[in-house]
Amino acid sequence: MQTVKPRPQLTAITGVLFMLLLILIALIIPTPTSAAELHVGRAEGYNTIQDAVNAASPGDTVVVAPGTYVENVFVNKSLTIRSSDGAVSTIIQAAAANNNVFSLTGADIQINGFTIIGLHDSSGVGIDHASRCVITNNIIYTNIRGVYLQSSTDNEVSNNNLTNNGYGVYLGYSSNNTISNNVAMDERGMPNGSALGDGIFMDTSASNTISNNDLSNNHAFGISLYESSNNTIIRNVIAANDQFGVRLRQSSYNTLVFNTIRANVHQGIYIGDALGNMIYLNNFMQEPSDLSYVPGTVLNSTEKLEYSYNGSTRMGYMGNYYSDYAGTDTRGDGIGDSATPLGDQYPLIKPVGQYGKITLTLSPSPSQSENLGQNSTTMQKSPGFEVWYVLIGVAVAMLIATGKVHRKK
Repeated sequence: MQTVKPRPQLTAITGVLFMLLLILIALIIPTPTSAAELHVGRAEGYNTIQDAVNAASPGDTVVVAPGTYVENVFVNKSLTIRSSDGAVSTIIQAAAANNNVFSLTGADIQINGFTIIGLHDSSGVGIDHASRCVITNNIIYTNIRGVYLQSSTDNEVSNNNLTNNGYGVYLGYSSNNTISNNVAMDERGMPNGSALGDGIFMDTSASNTISNNDLSNNHAFGISLYESSNNTIIRNVIAANDQFGVRLRQSSYNTLVFNTIRANVHQGIYIGDALGNMIYLNNFMQEPSDLSYVPGTVLNSTEKLEYSYNGSTRMGYMGNYYSDYAGTDTRGDGIGDSATPLGDQYPLIKPVGQYGKITLTLSPSPSQSENLGQNSTTMQKSPGFEVWYVLIGVAVAMLIATGKVHRKK
């Protein structure tokens, strides 16, 4: 039997193309890197947080020991900056009055576990043209803005105590952010009038989710929207604010569900020059005026919902609960027989929590429920189409080259 040896041309071309294929695969598969941990404190490696930030590489963690640090920290790379022992024992105080305590201008930055004290002239944490930053587990006070998002997207502000600022959280031209599980109370404004005193303020910001916050006892509003649309405000306590619980000024197509709006001084929800806001499944309690009358405001679910009442599972349209509703429920289904003066056709006889778990379909997520805001999912992107085109091209080139070699016999 005759042994057929590989032709030199075929071996060389195939080898080169195979090496190109390996290089391309290596480019699209992330290579694990070991992140460093840099320590700040009297007995640690760095005396200031800024020194550690300057020395760190993207992906590193800066761990801060207990103590008081007087500085303004500027971060422009992907870092985790956290305290070793929590916010109560780790205090960052502004050194310069006109700068933020933390200024973030990069992506994927986390600030976790600090007491952040300003000098009434700037923000506790400023997020400027940044994305995917996480501000969590902090105590932030005496700033014009506790957390300030400017032209920023896909950030998370969660589990912070934001008290005694001008604004708790301020969003300007920012979208797709999540503000959840914060306390933004006792925002008193600033002596110079640079802040009104709102728990959360949005200016020209869209598609944000505001969930599970306590926005109470503020000088002006619990939450105020100006020219901000398509936001979801869900499961918040908005109580005892000096003016309105919620102000929707020139802000349309927002959704407010599962909120408790209670004992605000002037009104529960003020709506001014706005269209198509959806306001249902909220509790209005002890309000001098529940909400403004604006034609086009939707006060009921737009589809029948499944709910439980008096031990039975039912289906029906649902509005809001009003503690001063004087109507009756002769059907015994938990829905009032008569509409409210403002046009809620299906007012609830009891507070929303007594109707069991009610699942809704809300934008932006396709299937959000009463527990919206509790969990989040991070998705990893697949290689882009451009990379796959290159790989396919390499494979085709290998086939063509192999075919040409075989034909040269």
